[in-house]
Parts: sequence; structure tokens; C-alpha cells
Amino acid sequence: MRASDESQVPPSGAETRSTKRAQTAERNGDPVHDPTDARDDISDNSTTPGLADQDSIPRLADHEREPADEDSGADGLDTEGPAQRAPRRPREATKGKQLDKMTKAMGRRLPITVEKGKKRPHEPVQAAKFASEAGLVIRETMPVLTHWKDYTKDKKYYEKFVADLSGRLAINTKDKATEEACTDMMRSAIKNQRYRLKKKYFNGVPANEIRTTSPVDYMSNAQWRDLIAKWSDPKNMQTCATNKRNHSEVKYHQTTGSRCYVATLHAYKQKRNREEHSLDLTEELDVMEAFETCHTSSKKGLSEPAREALLNMQALRAEPVVEGETPPSSVQVVSKVLSQNSSHHFLKSVGIKTPTSSKSSSSKESGLREELAAESAAVVQVELDELKKKNKEAEEKQVKTQMELEEYKKQTEKNTKELEENNALLKKLLTFHANAASST
Repeated sequence: MRASDESQVPPSGAETRSTKRAQTAERNGDPVHDPTDARDDISDNSTTPGLADQDSIPRLADHEREPADEDSGADGLDTEGPAQRAPRRPREATKGKQLDKMTKAMGRRLPITVEKGKKRPHEPVQAAKFASEAGLVIRETMPVLTHWKDYTKDKKYYEKFVADLSGRLAINTKDKATEEACTDMMRSAIKNQRYRLKKKYFNGVPANEIRTTSPVDYMSNAQWRDLIAKWSDPKNMQTCATNKRNHSEVKYHQTTGSRCYVATLHAYKQKRNREEHSLDLTEELDVMEAFETCHTSSKKGLSEPAREALLNMQALRAEPVVEGETPPSSVQVVSKVLSQNSSHHFLKSVGIKTPTSSKSSSSKESGLREELAAESAAVVQVELDELKKKNKEAEEKQVKTQMELEEYKKQTEKNTKELEENNALLKKLLTFHANAASST
């Protein structure tokens, strides 16, 4: 019998695993899988199973093999195909869970600290959570209007955004830098959400198939129709085409991934400080190093335009300095090279203010003088035009008065003549009456 055979022949390790697997499958009613199935343990043999020595592959004894079914092939394999696995369970929602764990571990909400003059937190964790939570609020609750000025006119949108964000993060609404960072983040997230909606429901969709009702819960049908009307406007289409063309001409694309410039450079300074303990963390980062750090991909390295710009920066820094003059700073070198491409705002994004040189300051002063002179000339011209206008009005008034005076004079002469005629007639009448009285 099979039971006696199994008691006489001690099974090996692989056979024991196969037997236990078969017994478990039979109890659960699941199909028995081949030992080389991806869910089972595979031998540590480094040789490819197809090319291995047949003697090195463990085989089952004849009494341990399953009998072949009638509908199976010659080798006892199922000809109807492999058995279907049970459907995978949907993954639980993970958004916000890491922040919840951090909040629970700290015992308070994650504070958001933004330095003056910068638009993002310098701490990478703060920057990541600030961006992710802000994007989540915009994508799930904020209606997408046609223009940013619609949000600035009605403060309820910004107040709701900050209130929802403050429920997850510690936002200091009284800090001006934090307020500016929230405003910029809200503008950026709304712009991205508007692009997603346009890409999904408008681009490439025939005009007669474009939705007239809102596809999302947080927008009304009227707001959605206003958005469709803006996208369908020929002037807006031309503006979008121009912006797309200008964006394609950007030479230096950042390679920091989802991490912003500020957080990337802060992490780089921390890493450099750990590697070189003599450096101070508060030391200003060389802007050329910052440019190279933010434009070097871990897979592809520097792009050709970025490499060419970096070589030009190094060449400018290596130029000999005239005696008595200070060598140019890294900010001046980088700004001089990047000024050739007006669409690049690396220094502004990093939050570094460009110092003005003596030449630029003198040219700026001369420009201001020219502007003041032009404004003065404009003011004088306006006053002169006003005087000319008043003089012309006075002349016209004088001519009108002269004409009225002449008309009055003519009327006076006419009245005098009529009076003389009346006096003469009256005199004749009196004479006639006097003669008639004397004759009687």
C-alpha cells in the first residue's frame, strides 16, 4: 500500500516539501502547482535547470507521482492551460499614512519653516510633505478656475487651502515668507491640476464629444463650462502654442526629480558637511557647484548644454584678474553665463540675489537719469500743451467777445437811427397839431 511504502522510504527535504505542499493544497481545495512555480522555494543550485545534469535534479518516486487524468496528455499535464490564480486584493490607500506616523511619533504636526526670500522649505522632508499635502488638497477639494486673478479676488479659496493644509501640517499663517510660499504652492498646484484636466478631458477629444458637465465633484458645471470656453478660445490656443514653443527652447533642465532646488541644495550642503567636518553648515554654497549639483543626473550625468555652460563658467573664473580689482564671485560668473538664456531662472529659483557690478550700477544710474529726464520732458510737454490749449481757448473767447461787441455796436447804431426817425416823426406830429390848433 502507499502508506506502507511511504513509511519504508524516508523522503528527502525536497520531497518532504512537495508532499506537505500537496497535502495542504488538497485540504484547501487548491490546485497543486509544479515545484518550480514562482511561489515555491527553488533550489540554491546556481546552474540553469534546463542545462543542469539530469541526475542533480531531485525526482519523485513512482509511488509519489499523481496519476494522470483521462483528459491529460501523455505526461499527465493538463492540456486546458495553467490554473488561474485568485484575484489580488486591492492595495490599501497609503496617502498620508507616513505623515500620520510622523505626527504620532513627534506628538505634534510637522512644522513648515520657510526662509525669507525662498518659496519652499529647505528641509527635504518638510518640502516633500508640504508639496504632497498641498497637491492632495488641490486635487480633491479646490475648483479649477480660468484665471489666477479669480483666486486673488475672492480670498475664500486661499483661506480654505491654508485651513485644509493646517489640518495636516503646522503652518504659521502670520509669517510672510510662509504665506508667500503657500500662495506660490497653491498657484503651482492649480496650474498642474488644470493641465491634467485639459490633457484628460479636452486634448484630442472631438468637439462634439467634449463634456458639458463637470467630471469632478469639486467643480460646478458652470465652472467647467467656463474652463472649456477658455480652452476653446483661439487666442488662448495661440498663447498655449507659444508657451509650449518657448518651453521647448529651455536649455538647462533640472535633474532633481520631485525635490525642489532649495531642498536639493540644503541636502547637498548637509552631505558635504558630513564628509568634510571642517566646513560650516552655514557657509554659502558655491553657485557653480549648486548649478552642477542641480543639473547632474544620476543616470545620464550632465546634459550637453549644462556641460557647455559649466565649462564657460570655469573659463570665466580662470581668467586673470587685473591688479587692484577683486575676482568675480560665483554668483556673478553664473549669472553672466546664464544671462545669455533669458528663459532660465536658476538663481531666482535658488533664492540667490544677483549683486550689481560697478558697470551695471553706473549704467543703471544713467538709465535712471535718462528716465527722469524723459519724465521731466514729458511733464514739461504736458504743461506746455495745457498752456497752448488755454491760450487757444482764450483767443477763441476774445474773438467771440469781439464779435459780440461788434454785434452790440451795430444794434446800438440801429436803435439810435430808429430813435432819431421816431423823434423826427414825433416832431412833425407836434408841429401839425400846433398848426391845426392855431388855425381854429
